[in-house]
Amino acid sequence: MSPPDENLVPSHLPAPEKLEWCLTEQSLNDIREAMMNFDALVEDLDLCILWFEDYSKEFVKACRVSPDAYIQLALQLTYFRLHGRLVATYESAGIRRFALGRVDCIRAASPEALAWAKAMCQGDPHSQMNQTNNAVDGSPKRVQFTIYSVTETWHFSYAILVSCNTHSSSTLDRNATRSSGMRLPTLLYSNLASALIPEAFLAVCFVTTKNDVIAGYGPVVPDGYGCAYNVRKNGFIFSVSAFHSDGRTSAMQFAQTLEQSLRDMAAMIKNSKK
Repeated sequence: MSPPDENLVPSHLPAPEKLEWCLTEQSLNDIREAMMNFDALVEDLDLCILWFEDYSKEFVKACRVSPDAYIQLALQLTYFRLHGRLVATYESAGIRRFALGRVDCIRAASPEALAWAKAMCQGDPHSQMNQTNNAVDGSPKRVQFTIYSVTETWHFSYAILVSCNTHSSSTLDRNATRSSGMRLPTLLYSNLASALIPEAFLAVCFVTTKNDVIAGYGPVVPDGYGCAYNVRKNGFIFSVSAFHSDGRTSAMQFAQTLEQSLRDMAAMIKNSKK
């Protein structure tokens, strides 16, 4: 019996017809412009993939450290070594306590992480281990705050959104805000509000898959980095991205510095046990 022809149309369905598009010259120009813009964005993307296989998550677990917290510290140290400071970092976290789920932001750039990064660059072994313990201990607390939705990010985001609706020219928006009975502090009308929810210069995400699939995304600001990572049994995979056009960032340099940071962290832990 011969296999069925996949191109045959079931009898109860009409035969497919080729669609004829009637496009104006303006529409064609818009399409051409969109294609050029898309190609420019592709050319501007600076992408570097790091396969780190010096050790794996098993080594990190043996040190009684969460692999995710460990990677987050490595990323903070890498940025500090390249730019001399820490910046707003976005790590997504799912909040399943809401009926349909939500996503919030874990802020990995903490005072403990900054003190640890400085200690790692100063070379004092005793100070390094003390600051490592402080930074590692603080990571689970930030995660818990986020998944219980007690962080500031979306509370201020919603308040600012309502504030914008209050001053909107839309009658519908104004009425919706008034009907909520919500009064907003003057702070939310000022530029200080943007400082409360800083842009994510370092956008990171834990992407889990057993397959040899490299997942990633671009930076969310012109002078930022994107870094998706996969923690595997035989090592770590990092997908580092930046923009060529900015000039202050380099995906290759970030990946190379990250590789050295991971090696330095392992060496520090091993030396502390001697």
